[in-house]
Amino acid sequence: MPPRKRKALSEVDPNQEAGNVSSEQHNLKANAVTEETSKANNSKKRKSNSTEDSKPKRPKSSTTAPSSLPSDGDIQTITLAGEDDDTVPVYDTCDMIRKRITSLFKKHPKETNVSLAKRISAAVPHSEITAKVLGRFRNKAGYDKGNTCQSFYLAYVYFEKVRLFQGVEKSEDRLHMEKLWGKSGFNRRTESHNKKNLPFWMLNRPSKPNRFGEVDFYSFSGKPSHGVM
Repeated sequence: MPPRKRKALSEVDPNQEAGNVSSEQHNLKANAVTEETSKANNSKKRKSNSTEDSKPKRPKSSTTAPSSLPSDGDIQTITLAGEDDDTVPVYDTCDMIRKRITSLFKKHPKETNVSLAKRISAAVPHSEITAKVLGRFRNKAGYDKGNTCQSFYLAYVYFEKVRLFQGVEKSEDRLHMEKLWGKSGFNRRTESHNKKNLPFWMLNRPSKPNRFGEVDFYSFSGKPSHGVM
């Protein structure tokens, strides 16, 4: 079979050649548009990044509690009225102090009765309690159970100094206790099991005390009164 002959230049279809040229021009235009679009997008990204970098970043707010308790030296810089003769008025009940101790142990798992007893003792230099005494107080239950214990009083002094050192405002419970118990503070003189032997208690029929130590008294005359025990 003889080889096929190539067409002469004069035999090429002019319409076909024009179509090929038009197609190439269209592809070139499309590529140019794509490149311009890409450059515009890159320019916008650069502007956006430069704008974000120029904006001042706000510092993240911290909501975490202090990682450690105040040192003994820090606590000793705080002095309370009545501290020298152990007459600081107490505005927490026994259960409130026990709750504070439990909360402290939860926030600071490494703390124990031993370490806390040392901290409390250091808060009032002329006084001292042991971990065993503190543990006995913690094992009691009741708003006035342990009210005559030295550990109750010293623990209150310690927590009050911590509050003042950290600049924490008085809670609603604290303000209510101040209003309720007055200048002398919570009863630390009469043990809870001896209160019922007091003449005032025997001559009246008190209601069950609430968590602040508030009671309603009902005398034999039927006239009610409100107070603390």
